[in-house]
Amino acid sequence: MAAPRTGFRASGRMRLGASRLSPDRSNALRPRVLLVDDSPMVGRAIASLLQRYPSVYFSFCEDPLRAVDEAIRMHPTVVLLDWLMPEADGLSVLHALRARPEFALLPIVILSSQDQIEAKVRAFAAGATDYLIKLPAESELIARIEHHTRVFLHQDEVHRTLRENQRVLEEKNRHLERLAAELREAHEQAVAASDAKSNFLANVSHEIRTPMNAILGLTRLCLETTLTDVQRGYLQHVDGAATSLLRILNDILDLSKIEAGQLDFQPRVFSLRELLDEVVQSLSSQASEKGLTLGCVVQPEVPDRVMTDSLRLQQVLVHLVGNALKFTERGSVVIEIAPGPLQGDRHELHFTVCDTGVGIPDDKLAVIFEAFTQADNSLTRLHGGTGLGLTISSSLVAMMGGQIWVTSEVGQGTTFHFSVMSEPPPEAPSLSEVASVVNRPPDRPLRILLAEDNPLNRLVAIAFLEEVQADVVVAEDGEQAVERALAGRFDLILMDVQMPKMDGLAATRELRRQGVETPIVALTAHALNGAAELCLETGMNAYVSKPLEAEKLFAAIAQVCAPARPLVG
Repeated sequence: MAAPRTGFRASGRMRLGASRLSPDRSNALRPRVLLVDDSPMVGRAIASLLQRYPSVYFSFCEDPLRAVDEAIRMHPTVVLLDWLMPEADGLSVLHALRARPEFALLPIVILSSQDQIEAKVRAFAAGATDYLIKLPAESELIARIEHHTRVFLHQDEVHRTLRENQRVLEEKNRHLERLAAELREAHEQAVAASDAKSNFLANVSHEIRTPMNAILGLTRLCLETTLTDVQRGYLQHVDGAATSLLRILNDILDLSKIEAGQLDFQPRVFSLRELLDEVVQSLSSQASEKGLTLGCVVQPEVPDRVMTDSLRLQQVLVHLVGNALKFTERGSVVIEIAPGPLQGDRHELHFTVCDTGVGIPDDKLAVIFEAFTQADNSLTRLHGGTGLGLTISSSLVAMMGGQIWVTSEVGQGTTFHFSVMSEPPPEAPSLSEVASVVNRPPDRPLRILLAEDNPLNRLVAIAFLEEVQADVVVAEDGEQAVERALAGRFDLILMDVQMPKMDGLAATRELRRQGVETPIVALTAHALNGAAELCLETGMNAYVSKPLEAEKLFAAIAQVCAPARPLVG
């Protein structure tokens, strides 16, 4: 009898019983049929039907309890499963096969003598792929085997690809998780290193600023006394050297804050022309020593009262003018301010610092704003400096809403340009508002409690306060400050932050806890970002960093003692 056109090769001998040979996996389309039936007669009949198709690998399992093991061994493409068996019915075997992930898509055909619709429904509900009445005709059986094999092999290939992709993705996920863990660890180490660096800089700042406060304060007090010309010259050199040292310290601290994204910005209303006078006065001796002219030109249209961070603006001008004086041997350095365009209700101010110095080569213009970089970086260069001033200035100008750039010609001079944005300043308070309290009768001096443990710093602060005829009571640590503040009435408390026994923050918290509402101004050598916020959160009203400067100290006193309106100057 001719073989049906089923796509299988014709006649050959079939194996009956569980084969000990593994199926030929090289032929991906070769059907592997597992028959699970308790009747050897059925096994022989199915084998007889399939013996004409030698490409079919056939295995017969008479014991239903061994069906899963046999399926694991031979990897069938189709399972023919008897419904009724004495050891275990077909549906329980079906459940056992489906419980394994590798057999989730395996075609399982139920063989049954029952032709009722209810039996078929139960079989399909249990997970059967197909249902045949046994014994089926040869053509029908071969057609079902061929169909289910092709579908299964296709699905298996797809799922094998998916499983491989999933394996690759899982491996990549594990790799990414390892990388994420390493990045987290690196981040934690970087944060710890940054914290350690910040703490180190805070301590260094405090340890340097404390003696610098005494050096600068006492030097400037001495300069106000009667001196010989030689003595005054010596003291002016001391003042200039100490100021330069303080400027270097501030540069290092500011660069650290810029790198950490923690540079603070505190706009306030101030007189632009007075600030320019301060800049010129602070650098005039440096200009005089070199025989240079230092001037300032302010266009009439430029407003005097502006609102931005005056400290940062002054810092930029001091950097740029100091840099110009350093690289200029003859001629002049001129600051000029012109009004820029209005942007809404904000004014743009255009600053230039022009010198007649050595100039900057074209190939250096692109790098002078980088940290630790100077146009002349050779070992024999005549000009000192850290190379941080322009880097810091660039960041400060950006903080003030502007930009900075430079034009230069070698041998002819350099002009630095920068712009800043000024917010519209609020209405200025009247002179009587500012002068009235420095709830106090006008004939009584301002009574101030000074809490300061360092004798030299106490001497400097007292000398400043005596200039405004203040009545000063001294406390040498935080505990004394609390005792004397509770025992007497004061218009103001100047509180050093770092003191023995009880620091200024703890003393302030204790005073506020006991209901003392006297204004408290923090005095501290810590200059890192967050120090001012910590003081204010503790209950203090203002913050002045050391070394103390008389103008800043008096401005803070006026700010906390005058009415709540903003102060000019």
